[in-house]
This record gives sequence, C-alpha cells and structure tokens, in this order.
Amino acid sequence: MVFLIRKIGETNARSMMLTGDIIDAQKALQFGLINAVMDAELIEDEVFEFAKKLCKQTSSQSIALTKQMIAEVQNLSMDEALQYAAAMNMKARKSDDCKKGINAFLNKEKLSW
Repeated sequence: MVFLIRKIGETNARSMMLTGDIIDAQKALQFGLINAVMDAELIEDEVFEFAKKLCKQTSSQSIALTKQMIAEVQNLSMDEALQYAAAMNMKARKSDDCKKGINAFLNKEKLSW
C-alpha cells in the first residue's frame, strides 16, 4: 500500500484499494505503473531491443549505481535524498566508466560497453 500511494498518489490508490476494481493496461499506463502497452506478439522483440540498448549504450557500473540509488532514496526524506544523491554523484564521477564516457564524449568517439 505504501509503495502504491507513493507511485500513483493517494487519490488513485484510495480508489483502487477501496473499490477493488481491476484496472486495464491503459489505466496502469496512465498511473505510471507500466512503461508501455503493446500487442502480445511484440513484447519479446521490444524487451530484447530494450535489453540490447542497455547493454550497448549504458555502462554496467552506471546501471548498478542507478538501481541502488532508486532503491535507497525511496526511504529518505527530501533533504537526505538530495545529500545521498550528491554523494553518489561524486562516487559515480570517480568511476572508470564515467571517465571513459567523458573521454569518449569529448573526443566524439562511440563507446562500446
């Protein structure tokens, strides 16, 4: 319940929880519970393309750090979350992948992660 309220807001969560109504994919998309709605035949290809994009265009260090940050900030106050984000930003900027990414950007090179 706590996560639902934080994700979709009290009004929407209250309506869902009190009525017990099942929501359709369009409503889930509207609430931000899902990223996309598509035909079932397209799901496998879309997921594969998304995974391929992550593997080719994003460093594994940045993905791990981002996932960690998303999990951590959920339980922090705004001030604590901002301090945490600043500390993690500093940590990320010291990583080899960040240095590699900045170097590639400055030299207009294409990266292969």
